[in-house]
Amino acid sequence: MSYLISCTTSIVLFCAISFITLFGTNHHQHVDHYLISILCGLLTGIIVSKLRSSWIIKNTDLKQLIEVLEKLKYKEAHLQAILDNTSLAIYLKDVEFRYIMVNRKYEELANVKGEDIYGKTDFDIFPENVAKLFREQDGKVIKLRASENFEETIPLPDGIHSFITSKFPIFDEEGSLKFVGGVCTEITIRKAMEKKLHTEQNRLEVTLNSINETVISTDMNGVITFTNKIASELVGIKYKKTIGFNIFDIIQLFNFDGENKKNIFTDYFNLEEKKHISGEALFQSKSENIRNVYYSFSPISSEEGNSDGIVIVIRDVTEELRLRDELFNTKKLESIGLLAGGIAHDFNNILVAIICNLNLAEQFAKDNKNILELLKDAESATFRASELTNQLLTFSKGNFPQRKVLSIDKLIRESTDFALRGSNVSCDYNFEDFLKMVDVDPGQMSQVFQNLIINAVHAMPEGGTINILGKNVENGYVRIEIEDHGIGISENLLDKIFDPYFSTKKKGSGLGLAICHSIMSKHGGSISVNSSVGKGTSFIVDIPVSLRSVNEDTLPSEIIHKGEGLILIMDDEKSIHDSAGKILNHLGYEVMHAYDGDEAISQYKQMFSQGKPIHTVLMDLTVPGGKNGKIAVSEILDIDSTARVIVMSGYSKDPIIANYSDYGFVSSLSKPFGMKELSKVVNDLNVKITT
Repeated sequence: MSYLISCTTSIVLFCAISFITLFGTNHHQHVDHYLISILCGLLTGIIVSKLRSSWIIKNTDLKQLIEVLEKLKYKEAHLQAILDNTSLAIYLKDVEFRYIMVNRKYEELANVKGEDIYGKTDFDIFPENVAKLFREQDGKVIKLRASENFEETIPLPDGIHSFITSKFPIFDEEGSLKFVGGVCTEITIRKAMEKKLHTEQNRLEVTLNSINETVISTDMNGVITFTNKIASELVGIKYKKTIGFNIFDIIQLFNFDGENKKNIFTDYFNLEEKKHISGEALFQSKSENIRNVYYSFSPISSEEGNSDGIVIVIRDVTEELRLRDELFNTKKLESIGLLAGGIAHDFNNILVAIICNLNLAEQFAKDNKNILELLKDAESATFRASELTNQLLTFSKGNFPQRKVLSIDKLIRESTDFALRGSNVSCDYNFEDFLKMVDVDPGQMSQVFQNLIINAVHAMPEGGTINILGKNVENGYVRIEIEDHGIGISENLLDKIFDPYFSTKKKGSGLGLAICHSIMSKHGGSISVNSSVGKGTSFIVDIPVSLRSVNEDTLPSEIIHKGEGLILIMDDEKSIHDSAGKILNHLGYEVMHAYDGDEAISQYKQMFSQGKPIHTVLMDLTVPGGKNGKIAVSEILDIDSTARVIVMSGYSKDPIIANYSDYGFVSSLSKPFGMKELSKVVNDLNVKITT
């Protein structure tokens, strides 16, 4: 009888296994399924045939029945061996959820032997939460009387495992449900790979969304399959909304081949063999904005080497190119500043000789008014030439204002008159009585007002009147307002007009207002603008009120101071020695000459040791190839701590000129200078003089 039960169970199991392996695994079939299915079908046919022929038909022959059952037992053991060697975990339960069969793989996963599991339920073997899950799944199959697939991740003794389990019902001939079976396909490795892939995809997406470059992928027809966030900003469409669109409908990427506009997308997608390319182009989005970009196209290759799609990387370099051009222009300006500094030094040395000789000529031509007038005009022209050179130094490093305390209204009138010469524009002044004194560099401040007046003239090509107002304002400033009635400046350009190289004029350099802004910043003041298109523009200049009182140094003087004493001139230019020496001799001084710092130190030391002190040293700041004044002055002071050393420089904006006392000098003299300036600076050092 036990053989008969075993035989019957085998028949049912064979049918179940055949059923599940053929119909219950969907897309997760394994080669073992097909092998088991074939074997089960064959064995089931053999068993049924033997039963009918040996038991049902010839049921009186007990001996033959026993033989059949022995064969069935052998076949059952053979089938069990096959099931035990499959990679799938297989089990069978009755309707009371008790195990009646498991294969070796199932035993390994559950860490239990077959004889210890038969007749038990999941609650006797697994943790409660796992057992409850299995009971719910089995119950669903019984309730629906149909096969179901379940994906599950469960803890087992050797770790966490993931499965796709195909569960199925088994019915007898009358249609009664007798068993519930299952075939478990382990997908732990696949799930781990999927998780890893998902993590990598997230990491890639976060990375691509973090970079400041547009990344777009398309298929081979140009249909967008991926974009990062920066791409949405460049294109002007919400993030990922472009997916599914053709890239040709979203953006254009082109350059110019000569005068012809060339679409880079079209050319690339028409290539038979896609390869990596990159270059610089113009980018136009759906919103019609045109930007300068760098681009690169790279094909996505499959394992077979075929191109599956295209990755497009676009970097917006519009601002980068603007900054590059601005930096290039700045470098050019710095180079011009260095060149201008060298020119100013040499040019101012030449002007010293010219001015000093003109001054001497004036002394000899006092009785001839016509000659005297011509000489003074020539002298004035040389100083204006020096001012033009100094204007180039406005942006150069160390261009510190050489301040003087003065009344700003006179400087404004002179600057305006100069700028309006030859124009069809007039000026109306309206200054408050008793404008406070300001402490400014006259040359630089004159440049500010000349630039503003010239701009006003250009804004009124048909002519007109410029209104200049001046008043004292709170917080210690004198406010100057220059108002034209010209074409005006549009609102979107107002915040750019002080930028270097920005200009609304076709032939403008874009430096005028930038120079004004730089000068006012160095003076601790400010410049601002109000404008209305078609009505005019008003520039407001705020200049700090002077904290110094007016003294003799700031007042013009026509007095020529004479005197006596020994003066040492140190300069590398012979023309300075000749011209300044003649002036000093004319004024009554005895003059010694040195052409570099070492020679000056030697002569000073020699005279000091002989008890014939040098009353004043005029020392050039820059001596190419020799010891300069900055170094030499400290060594002279080591010899004589009371030495009076005046620094001279053709770099009129050198910081040492502005802060001479910090370096050991007692005064400064900017080149070019004439007789009045030279006599005054020497006289101010209390050299014994006669007037």
